Amino acid sequence: MPNKPVIVLATGVFDIIHPGHLFYLSEARKLGDILHVVIACDQTTKVHGKKPIFSQTDRLKLVSALKLVDQAHLGNPSDHLGIVKHCLLYTSDAADEEDSVDLGGRRII
Repeated sequence: MPNKPVIVLATGVFDIIHPGHLFYLSEARKLGDILHVVIACDQTTKVHGKKPIFSQTDRLKLVSALKLVDQAHLGNPSDHLGIVKHCLLYTSDAADEEDSVDLGGRRII
């Protein structure tokens, strides 16, 4: 049976993309085969006292356009695990149990 691809999930606000964001995403990309990125919605950023310069729609478009990113998603403040469940179509058998979290039989690395 072939190994399932390792899915990596990165999160952030990603307002005004800068070299630190690119480094973060390139390092995340190295951890697996598929990189999903969740962009914090405007509502979430306000809760944490930040007011992004770009709207959540613009930030989603910017991150989606990056070659490093396979899929970008807008976070949902009322259902944090919903996006995780959506992204986890596959799991890797290569992940260490102590470095992962169980989510209904699937692991988040």
